[in-house]
Amino acid sequence: MRSLLLCLIFVVAFWTADASNTEQVVVRRVQEKVSLDCPALADSEEYNGVMWNRNTIFFVTVAKNKEISYAIGAPSGRITVASKYELVLTDLETSDSGNYSCQISINKNGTWQLQETTHIMTVQDVPSAPGQPEVKNVESRQATISWRPSEANNSPISAYILSVRDCQGNLILDYSTHNESLQMTVDGLSPWTCYTASVLAVNGVGRSSHSEASDQFYTQEEAMG
Repeated sequence: MRSLLLCLIFVVAFWTADASNTEQVVVRRVQEKVSLDCPALADSEEYNGVMWNRNTIFFVTVAKNKEISYAIGAPSGRITVASKYELVLTDLETSDSGNYSCQISINKNGTWQLQETTHIMTVQDVPSAPGQPEVKNVESRQATISWRPSEANNSPISAYILSVRDCQGNLILDYSTHNESLQMTVDGLSPWTCYTASVLAVNGVGRSSHSEASDQFYTQEEAMG
């Protein structure tokens, strides 16, 4: 009920006075902590509490007595509200990305006004592992290898690194695409030799885990003469 009353107050304030809104861009990485601030509030100002929205949907409300109400599905175990109504999120996940707005309805000379600060937050992680490589056009000393893309996890993929091993597990070659290409023709293989290939993705956060290894493949015998 308290959350509903706060929502009604903020809606009324929005329609009865000009709203003041500032925006901030926030970039964090998974497992980090973030503190998102609210509009400055003078001790002498009359207000009815604070509402935090995520992607324009109610997320957390804080009454003047500091009683906190959470929306259904909000990660309450990772949320705290600091002394100046800052929203503190810990152990960040990529799914925490979104637009967070702090709204305070303030009584200024008998008129309720809405003060708002919006944080556009992106949480980044290393890419997911690429798909299992597929091998085709196998010749005596080269083969073409392709793979399904990784999920970038909010940080653009800058390269894929393809590793070729012999069937005893010894690393033979590492190739880097230096772009988002999903296919590469590798040279320098030995004729009639068994190989496997795996691939990982790189973004601004780091490297993904390796993909599942490709099926084993044999290069062709080299023609005599």
